[in-house]
Amino acid sequence: MFAHAAAVGTATSDVQSAINGSARGASVSAGSGLDITDITDIVDGVEIGEQFTLDVQVQRLTGTGSIAAQVRMIYGRQT
Repeated sequence: MFAHAAAVGTATSDVQSAINGSARGASVSAGSGLDITDITDIVDGVEIGEQFTLDVQVQRLTGTGSIAAQVRMIYGRQT
C-alpha cells in the first residue's frame, strides 16, 4: 500500500495505517509517503480470505491549516 499525505499552512501531522480501527506499522509526517511493502506489518492476525477495513489515519499535531491523505496504490496477492 502506498498513501501520500500533504499539509497546508503551518500544520504538522502524524499519518499511519489501521486495520479494523487498530493502528498498524510505522507512522510518517505529512509530505512523506506512507509506503508499506511488508504486508505482515499491517495484516498480522488477519486470516486469508477474511474481510477487513484498511484506513489511513491522519492527525494534525501542531500549527494551523489542514492535513489530507490519500491512498494512491494498493496491490494484493494470494499466498
